[in-house]
Amino acid sequence: CQGPVIQTIESPECLDDDCAVSFMPCTWGAWSEWSACQGSSGDKLGQSYRGRKIEQFPEGGGAACTGPWNQTRPCGTEAVAACVLSDWAGWSECSVSCGGGWHAQMRRIFSQAQHGGRTCEGVT
Repeated sequence: CQGPVIQTIESPECLDDDCAVSFMPCTWGAWSEWSACQGSSGDKLGQSYRGRKIEQFPEGGGAACTGPWNQTRPCGTEAVAACVLSDWAGWSECSVSCGGGWHAQMRRIFSQAQHGGRTCEGVT
């Protein structure tokens, strides 16, 4: 017997060197760019998609490609932004010169939370 030996469950076989089987797994090509949103401008129900193609089909019993051919994502998704606050200012003067009173420390809201970000409530 000449060449590499390939064993199967039933019996060993021999192949000549020039008949050797090449095992090539499937490989995906690169993802395309995301498409423009399908739907009206700002439509939260619209979608964008992208796809990819098989670059190398499996050969000689190589593994098949796994994973999706295409992907979708919703349109109108905005970046989440948390509340932005200034630093605390110094303490105010006491409200009375003798016997109780109060004084305060304040800070400003530079920008409110947007699109589900951490709100300013309870932090001012």
